[in-house]
Amino acid sequence: MNRTWVKYIEEGAFPNSQRSFSVMRCNHCADAPCVDICPVTALYTRDDGIVDFDKDRCIGCKACTQACPYDALYIDPINQTAAKCNYCTHRLDIGLEPACVVVCPEHAIISGDMEDETSEISQLLAENEVTSRKVEKGTEPKLYYIEANDISLKPVAANRDSSYMWSSQEKGVGHNVLKGLEETEKFDNNASRTYDAPDKGVLWGWEVSAYLVTKGVAGGAVLVSLVLHLLGLGSQELVFVSNVIGLVFLAITGALLVKDLDRPDRFLSVLLRPQWNSWIVKGAYVITVFGGLLSSWLVAYFFEIGSMITIVNYLLLPFAVLTVVYTAFLFAQAKGRDYWQNRFLPLHMFLHSIMVGSATILLLKYFFPLGASESYVQNALLITTGLHLLYCLAELFHNDSSLDARLAAKLIHKGVFKLHFWIGIVLMGGMVPIMLLFVNVDVFVSMAAVLVIVGTCISNHVLVKAPQLIPLS
Repeated sequence: MNRTWVKYIEEGAFPNSQRSFSVMRCNHCADAPCVDICPVTALYTRDDGIVDFDKDRCIGCKACTQACPYDALYIDPINQTAAKCNYCTHRLDIGLEPACVVVCPEHAIISGDMEDETSEISQLLAENEVTSRKVEKGTEPKLYYIEANDISLKPVAANRDSSYMWSSQEKGVGHNVLKGLEETEKFDNNASRTYDAPDKGVLWGWEVSAYLVTKGVAGGAVLVSLVLHLLGLGSQELVFVSNVIGLVFLAITGALLVKDLDRPDRFLSVLLRPQWNSWIVKGAYVITVFGGLLSSWLVAYFFEIGSMITIVNYLLLPFAVLTVVYTAFLFAQAKGRDYWQNRFLPLHMFLHSIMVGSATILLLKYFFPLGASESYVQNALLITTGLHLLYCLAELFHNDSSLDARLAAKLIHKGVFKLHFWIGIVLMGGMVPIMLLFVNVDVFVSMAAVLVIVGTCISNHVLVKAPQLIPLS
């Protein structure tokens, strides 16, 4: 729980050493990503430019903590809602300055109206060369540093050794997982972060990874069966089975999304008080409409309303695609996590969905015989698994321009997740299933389907967790 904190950086070795201090807090960005991603307008920009929050609206989705490049937001353990520096608006509204400005004995923190040429802050900005953090994010931060130590403003530029004040914090967080990667990125090994707020660690946990899989099964199974049916290669009974799978896994997806909220009692606010810039809202409506269409199709099937089935078939296709890929656009809104700013992420999630959707259908063939459709479903699994394997291997040769993205990729390929990647994703979730599918023996096909689902679960776990281990402050 840190609305404002001071970061200590030490450089050099005694007696030629120095310590620098940098105050960290919300940057009250002109284009605040936390405001855009918040699904219920709990975060908003006031007319005076201050980014404020309303704890009575917050649902505890934690999306704002992923969107903020400055690590300024945290979850209040008492209210289970987001919180941050709000420029002491309760003081400002009655003519007082923020508390940190008043309490600072050295007048090192200056606040005011930057557009007022007579204000102290406006004159300081005009007279001095100033620096801001992560301006490349396009957030237009309004927190400026005079004579800043560049290393202190870059979260991963300084090492952390065993003498670090918070060395006993949770293991596997921040620089504790970056060991061995510093040298490859030419970090300044003579600089150490010696005092700072503890890293928040992973805020989007297993629920998010699991929901990526369950909605992938729902959308992927429907897509595979519908495309085969519309091409005359699959039966309507296959569509029925897939739509039942879709509805069941969509219900599980909804349950996981609600469970991940720190304020699940407010989950309906996403639909009833939507903030339409947020992909959480767009995704919630996509899933709701998709579920409604699946229910309508099943009603039409039982009552044998052929015209309604035909119409719903064509409506299901775009909503199935949107269901499986919309999270890629949500991740793109999370500007604090550079690894998720990947234009190929929708493709990655689409391949995942066809893989797990096809695999689930193949595993259910023992209860619902697939007939002539089985070979086509098997081919869909083989092709998408092969494409996904190529995608993962191609990523090894992609050099991200962002340091944070490169570090996250190295955590996956060479760091703490390397066994997950090489054994779980590449070998168990890719190469082995492809070989088993080529053999084309019934039991081997089933084994391949199981391995693909397990590999996809591991892939989503790594995709969600790795970027969150890169420090933001």
